[in-house]
Amino acid sequence: SKKRNPPRQAAEKNTAPIYTIALGDTVPKKDVILKKVLYNNIAYLDDKFSVQVDIAAKNCGGNSTTLNVSKVVGKERKLISSQAINIGQSDFFTTKELILNAESVGVQRYVISLTGVNGEATTINNSKEIFIDVLDARQKIALLYHSPHPDISAIHQAISSNKNYQVTISAISDPGLKVTDYDLILLHQIPSLSYDASALL
Repeated sequence: SKKRNPPRQAAEKNTAPIYTIALGDTVPKKDVILKKVLYNNIAYLDDKFSVQVDIAAKNCGGNSTTLNVSKVVGKERKLISSQAINIGQSDFFTTKELILNAESVGVQRYVISLTGVNGEATTINNSKEIFIDVLDARQKIALLYHSPHPDISAIHQAISSNKNYQVTISAISDPGLKVTDYDLILLHQIPSLSYDASALL
């Protein structure tokens, strides 16, 4: 097989002049970019958590985009936050902080996205998915009673006013009661004359 000469060597041997022509689109491309999304992987139920979003744009001065946050549940997307962002210059960068609510226990999926601008070269870099593991850190408290009493309701209301406590009221005779499911057991008038509670204790 013959060895092919590199183009430069072939050009040096050629006596005819060679002219190069630049091909391609010289118009600067518009691009809105969702560069980074910074967040903690873990949040706690009923707390608020912060998500930091870094946004950049090239050659989009004078345009605007919208930062959307959607929560994905199954196959459905629910828009939970939306804010307009004005792109003031050709080389643009900004950071936005989003405050979201941890409403459900388990791994929660969110999509953070930017709407495209007219004439944008690509929108592939306009969105990112994040996953937050929401934990239930509440202390479980059982308020057990031998017989009904007005104080039980008052104690329940006082403890339940703190969102970090989950209170269950149950009769001591409840056959489904499992004391090992709780972090704290409160006994109301137990033991009593008619119930020594030795098995429970």
